[in-house]
Amino acid sequence: MTWIKLEDDFTENRKFLRVGPLAGYLAISAIAWSTHNLTDGKIPEPIAYRLVDTREADLTPADLIERLIAAGLWERDGTDYRIHDYLFYQRPSSETAKARAKLSRQRSEAGKRGAAARWQSERNNEISHVLPSGKTPTLAQDNGQPIANEWQDDDAKSREGREEKGEEATTTTIENASHSLVDLPDEIFQEWQERCHHPQAKLSPERRRKIEGRLKEGATREEFRTAIEGAAKAAHVSDSGQRFDDIELICRNRTKFESFIARTAAVPQTSERDRLKAKDTAVLKRIIGGTR
Repeated sequence: MTWIKLEDDFTENRKFLRVGPLAGYLAISAIAWSTHNLTDGKIPEPIAYRLVDTREADLTPADLIERLIAAGLWERDGTDYRIHDYLFYQRPSSETAKARAKLSRQRSEAGKRGAAARWQSERNNEISHVLPSGKTPTLAQDNGQPIANEWQDDDAKSREGREEKGEEATTTTIENASHSLVDLPDEIFQEWQERCHHPQAKLSPERRRKIEGRLKEGATREEFRTAIEGAAKAAHVSDSGQRFDDIELICRNRTKFESFIARTAAVPQTSERDRLKAKDTAVLKRIIGGTR
C-alpha cells in the first residue's frame, strides 16, 4: 500500500468549492484509484461512474463529471477521463511500483524476524525443563539470526563467590548446556540409526517433531535409549520381513513411547547371531514346506 498527496488546504481550493462536496469526493477517489492501479491519472469511463454513489442525491455521476471538467479538475481523454496535473502532485506509476516492492520486502523481512523470534521462544519453552535452577534463556545473534547460546544466571554473584573460594562448580557449563539441548534430537536420531540399522535414514521434519514432542513432555535421554533398545530387540516384523521400528513410530505419542521402553525388559537377551539364525531357519521351513 502506498499513499496519495493532498494539500492540507484543499478544502479551501476554489475549484473544490465550486464543484461541491460530492464531486470533490469523486475527484479524491479517482486520485486514489489511479495511484492504486498505476494509470498515471487516467480514469476509464466505467470506473468514473462507479466511484461515487449518487442515489441519495438529486444528481447523476455524469453531472458530477461535468462539474469536474468545467472546473478544470478533470479533462476528457477520448471516451475516458484524465486527472488534471496528476503527475505534478502524485508519484508516477514507475516510482509507485518501486515503493510497493520496497515495502513488500521490508514486511517480508520483518515477518521472518518475527517468525525467528517466535521459534526461539518456543524452543526455550521446550528445553527449559532441563535447565539448572535459576537460569533463564536470552537471545544472542549469529549473522543476524537469534540463537539460544547465552544464559542469564540470576545467582551469578554467589557462584562467583564459590569459585573464588575454590569450590567446585556444580552446574553444567553454558556452552555445553546449550550445545546439548540444541543437538539432542540429532543425537537421539543417530543412536536410533546405529542401533536399529538404518544408516541411510534421514531426520525428516516429522521425525524431528516427534522426538521434540517427547522431549517437551520431559522424556530423559536414558528413556530414549531404552525405547530405542526395545525397538531393536522386539519391534514387530511382518510376514514380508518389514520391521516396524521407525523412530517416528517409537516417538509417535507417550503411550507408544512407553510401550517400546517396556519391550526392553519383556524380551529375553538374544544375540544378533541367534536372531539371524532363527530368521534363516524360519525361511528354510517355508521353502521346504512349499516344495512338498
